[in-house]
Amino acid sequence: MLFLYIYVLINNKIIENKIQFNNNCIRKEHIEEHIKEHIEEHIEEHNEECNIKDIFEIKIPEGVTSIEKGAFAGCSALTSVVIPSSVTSIGAYAFFECSSLASLSIPSSVTSIGDRAFYGCSSLASLAIPSSVTSIGNNAFRGCRSLASLAIPSSVTSIGKYAFFECSSLASLSIPSSVTSIGDCAFWGCSALASVVIPSSVTSIGDSAFYECTSLVGLVIPSSVTSIGDNAFEGCCSLASLAIPSSIASIGNWTFAECVSLTTLVIPSSVTSIGQGAFKGCSSLASLAIPSSVTSIGSYAFKGCSALAGLAIPSSVTHIGDYAFMDCVSLTTLAIPSSVTSIRHRAFYGCSALASLAIPSSVTSIGGSAFYECSALTSLAIPSSVTSIGDFAFSECSSLASLAIPSSVTSIGHHAFRGCCSLVTVTILNSVTSIGNFAFYGCSSLTSIAIPSSVTSIGDFAFYECTSLASLSIPSSVTSIGDCAFWGCSALASLAIPSSVTSIGEETFSGCCSLTSIAIPSSVTSIGDYAFSKCSSLTTLFAKPIYGTDTTTTAENISYEGATPNTLAIITAFNNVDQFTAVTKIWAPDTVIAELKGPYEAYNTFTAVPVSLRAAPDATTWAGVQLWMWWLPPSSFSAGSDDTRTVCTSRTVTIWNTMASAYRASEVLEVLPDLEPELWELIFTFLRHDHQPR
Repeated sequence: MLFLYIYVLINNKIIENKIQFNNNCIRKEHIEEHIKEHIEEHIEEHNEECNIKDIFEIKIPEGVTSIEKGAFAGCSALTSVVIPSSVTSIGAYAFFECSSLASLSIPSSVTSIGDRAFYGCSSLASLAIPSSVTSIGNNAFRGCRSLASLAIPSSVTSIGKYAFFECSSLASLSIPSSVTSIGDCAFWGCSALASVVIPSSVTSIGDSAFYECTSLVGLVIPSSVTSIGDNAFEGCCSLASLAIPSSIASIGNWTFAECVSLTTLVIPSSVTSIGQGAFKGCSSLASLAIPSSVTSIGSYAFKGCSALAGLAIPSSVTHIGDYAFMDCVSLTTLAIPSSVTSIRHRAFYGCSALASLAIPSSVTSIGGSAFYECSALTSLAIPSSVTSIGDFAFSECSSLASLAIPSSVTSIGHHAFRGCCSLVTVTILNSVTSIGNFAFYGCSSLTSIAIPSSVTSIGDFAFYECTSLASLSIPSSVTSIGDCAFWGCSALASLAIPSSVTSIGEETFSGCCSLTSIAIPSSVTSIGDYAFSKCSSLTTLFAKPIYGTDTTTTAENISYEGATPNTLAIITAFNNVDQFTAVTKIWAPDTVIAELKGPYEAYNTFTAVPVSLRAAPDATTWAGVQLWMWWLPPSSFSAGSDDTRTVCTSRTVTIWNTMASAYRASEVLEVLPDLEPELWELIFTFLRHDHQPR
């Protein structure tokens, strides 16, 4: 028979109890049962219920061979334990959360320490593990925050997961040469651990094994190690140098992330892949050589490596992940090899010192925000292999002055060049079908842009506040112009809206204070609110009919090939108090004039409108309006008193001959020759003068 001496604290009185039991194992239920039975009189005396948490001292008798699972779990008052040499195993949870246990001697008879055996023993300051122990279980000493020193004997072959998790006072550690593996999170949060020696017997370091060991200064990883787990050294903010052995084939995800003191690093030629976030936030890493064995660089791999000035990506690399070099603010030059086929989302986002960049012809796509805020980038050649430019791809590249978009590109993403305030010229070839929302938003230096005839839509805010944009040609392929598309283009003096356009969005031309005249084709069925608000110089408005042969009296009544012009949109827009407020001259069919308010409210026909309120006052057809718009009123062949345009003497004969021929033809046909408006525009553009001759 065996006796277990337990000292229990009840209402500040120590009660000694001798418990007799007939087996050789200590179980929690035995202790609880005997405490209740043998000190019942004390419980009655103090009118309290006995709790195993009141045990503060335990002496386990000789003959006990094992401390079973959870035997003393939760004994938060327990300060000391005497374990006899007969005990060979300490079970899982045996002393779990014994937060007052300050010292402990494990006899040399013990061969195994179970999972969570001393978990949460936050007062345990020192511990000697005997040489008889061969394994340390998972979470065995987790949360032993007072444990300052520890000797692991050479008999131990493995250190379990979370074994010393958050042992924040553990300052030094020697791992014996018998250990072959270090489990996941084994030393996670050991913030006082300044040095650790990993023996050559270790072949693997588990995930997060030394996570946030913030005092760890130096580390030598032996050549026996073949794998380093994800997050293994993440947050080791004092780690200054590191040599990765040639036995390593891959660097895991986030392995050295936030090692902010790491200045040098050698990646061996055995490494074929650099995992996601592997060196994220290594803000002191100034140089790095990536060996030619590496084929892929994971997402976030070097994000925030703010001291990294130069980098050579070898030709073996085929994949650069999302955010791979984001916020590498010191990176000045970069060569992307021809093996790379795509530049992923935010790959070089915020590389504010990157001044030059060569994109190889192997690249087919540039991801969203790929070069966002590369504010030092002055020029860029996009190869003809690229078919798409993602959203925000070059947004806020404030030094980018010129750009040629190749014919292979079919779409320009939303915000693609937003905030490129130094961009003066852009060449877009005939393959692009759409210009995305905010595409050139805030490109305040952009003076001109040629939109190709392949484009069918101009997105919302596409050229918002392009304050230097003086001229613009919208091709006849465009059917819709988005909201605020040209908002605040204060230098835009002239604009032709083609007859293909069916809708003009809200505030589309708001704030175009240099725009003096506008012709709205009858194809437009909707004009958004405030589309022409704040256009303080817009004094002349033309309501353009379908064909050049339409007259003011018949244009709205005649149907051509089943198409009837729509007048409601322009009437509604004009009568809006916030639109066309500066218009003092108009040319429009009678059906439009009859519905207008403001200065035209008193008139029902165009001929009733005073000449001083008419645009192209003598023109009765759109072809006549075109003649007037380009040169002179078609009936008088002389400039009116309000017409300041000048045609040089050397072109006078040409002008007279052209217009006289048209006039003679009109005597036969009763109208000007039935040519498409575009043909007339070609004729007149050829003869037009943009500047006063000298």
